[in-house]
Amino acid sequence: MRAADADHARTLLARLREEVRARAATADQAVDEQVRAVTHAAVERGAFEAVAHAVGARRGPGRRGVRVALVLGVVAVSLTVWYIAARERRPTELERGMAAFAEGRLELAEGHVRASLRAQESATAARYLARILRRQGRPAEAAAVLDSAGRRHPADAAVFRELGELLAADGGRPAAAAVAFRRAVELQPDEMADWIALVRALRAAGDPAAETWLARAPANAQAALRRERPSTREVP
Repeated sequence: MRAADADHARTLLARLREEVRARAATADQAVDEQVRAVTHAAVERGAFEAVAHAVGARRGPGRRGVRVALVLGVVAVSLTVWYIAARERRPTELERGMAAFAEGRLELAEGHVRASLRAQESATAARYLARILRRQGRPAEAAAVLDSAGRRHPADAAVFRELGELLAADGGRPAAAAVAFRRAVELQPDEMADWIALVRALRAAGDPAAETWLARAPANAQAALRRERPSTREVP
């Protein structure tokens, strides 16, 4: 929506409010239905002109109808201003990057997400940049991005989860992956997938601590992991 259109809409809405107030002595219950209808039209189609013309079309007695019409008029104004703001709002660099990533336009996505990170560092942007780099076949760069994000956002379990997944799958570094998954488990102990990933990474690394962590895991995670490899010993 152009700025001129937005200004025009605001002017028409101001006329709506004044028209409703001007009919205060003669409005009736029909105004209720009219304002509801034109408000819906305004929000759904941007038909702001209809609002200004339709409200004053009916006359009739009734103070209660006037009060209802005034309330609905204010609601119309509020909803339509919200509609204008939503139409005028431009997507952020991160949102553009996420959209480009979803479309498979990786170079464009990388540019937008890097611009977002330059403007304001965030764990979400870092995770998306890592996904983009990983999709481009650049796992070492992706791991570096997530490792840096983990230092900047030490309480963000999602960062460590993605780092662990990357190291385990693309990096072939199960011991390093286990360190990342352990941090994710510490931050979100109710996340069953992290427990499973941690034990799998420890097993892949040949670390005997796998059975210790298995014994600490939630019952459903234990059941899933023991189906994969029955434990040969019980750890207290």
